[in-house]
Amino acid sequence: MLNSKLYAILQNFETTEQKRCRKFISSPYFNSHELLVKLYDLLIKHIRSGRQKELNREELWTALYGNARPFDDTLMRKYLSNLHKLVERYLKEQIYEKASLLQEAHLIEALAEHKLNKAVQMTLRRARKNGKNGKEESPQKDLFRYLIHKSYYHAVEHIPKEAAKVDFGQMSSYLDAFYIEEKLNIYCAILSRKYLGTDESQIYLLEGITRHLQEHINQYEAFPIVQIYYQIYLALTESENTQHYYHLKNLLEKNHAKLPQNKAFELYGYAINYCVRKINQGDSSFLREYFELHKVLLDKGLLFADGVLPLAQYRNLVLVGLRLGELEWTEDFIHHYKKYLPVNSRENAFSFNLALLYFYKKEYEQVIKLLRYVEYEDITFNLNAKVLLLQTYYEMDEIDPLESLMDSFRAYLQRHKEIAPRRRQTFRNFIRFVKKLTRIIPRNKEQIEAFKNELAQTKQIVNRPWLLEKAEELRR
Repeated sequence: MLNSKLYAILQNFETTEQKRCRKFISSPYFNSHELLVKLYDLLIKHIRSGRQKELNREELWTALYGNARPFDDTLMRKYLSNLHKLVERYLKEQIYEKASLLQEAHLIEALAEHKLNKAVQMTLRRARKNGKNGKEESPQKDLFRYLIHKSYYHAVEHIPKEAAKVDFGQMSSYLDAFYIEEKLNIYCAILSRKYLGTDESQIYLLEGITRHLQEHINQYEAFPIVQIYYQIYLALTESENTQHYYHLKNLLEKNHAKLPQNKAFELYGYAINYCVRKINQGDSSFLREYFELHKVLLDKGLLFADGVLPLAQYRNLVLVGLRLGELEWTEDFIHHYKKYLPVNSRENAFSFNLALLYFYKKEYEQVIKLLRYVEYEDITFNLNAKVLLLQTYYEMDEIDPLESLMDSFRAYLQRHKEIAPRRRQTFRNFIRFVKKLTRIIPRNKEQIEAFKNELAQTKQIVNRPWLLEKAEELRR
């Protein structure tokens, strides 16, 4: 059997990266053993062929040597291990290539070792300029800017005249910013987990950091990530003060263009989670905030992963748009962003979300047309489609199809053992309460109150708001 880690890495490479990696391992500076290049080619050829049969070391040995040498398992393992190290070094180099400021810091060190003082000065000026001109701010960038100053100081500390020019205040500010950003990053993640009861980690020195920021936050205008993380911290620890959320929202809007895409998405995520908690606490005004934040992320391309819009994000925007009555916007969204959905789930997601739109528009015949005879391969789509059909039949007062669907839905839940028990129960409870709705005599207050009380005591159930709404309608 092969070195599975090496094979897994190579399988993950696109064609362009396969070629780039080959150039790397072909370089005599990194690899003086041509046989490793041949071994690499054999592995890539096997991956490109799509063969299901697993390679073994004996086959590779024969491909490398023919019958010229008897199989040596120890040596073959060594070849694979050395190639694995080369490929891993290639991956490290790809990351290093992106860290231009870190390269400048290391270049200053290297030039200093060769006592090239003029070159050190030139590199420092270039590095400072690049540090100011870079479009994106990040904790890593602040760390690299600190390392540039530090490398320069070590390069000139033996030259009194030059050492006297070192700006320790600036050096310290970059280090402070990096430290505060990373410390608050960790603590905010812990606080978010604590809301779910999943993290009891302790973090030290935080009180000093937050007290310092409370008194000196204006000194960090050049470090937007510090300001944003501090505002997230305040929103998490003083959640009753909604001004912290609005200030956070303004900071994100003002600075998002300066942030790497993954960092911007992460920071916006805290604002979105704040809205979710407020909605769960009964503050419906934050549903609009939740919607507007997602529209911002959509417009800025932050919801996409490699050009693909995740199904969960697509459905979330549809659901919230419909709940807010944004029917025209939601219909445009469903159609326009269909092409960005994952190919394998595209049609299913489109048809289901279109059915949701028709349901909110009370075009119930269209819902039935889309869903009645559809069996999705994905169980989640099937479950949600059956729930939507149940609601539709109820709204249309189609009792016979409703009764039939409830029976078939129960059978479906029983048949599919892969559905987690807790999740299965949420749908069983929904069916049970829909059944109860059909048995309530209109304007019978006693029956309606009994229904609502039982519903309130049932924790595991889907579409609770709809059930409550239907119960209230029976009062009229």
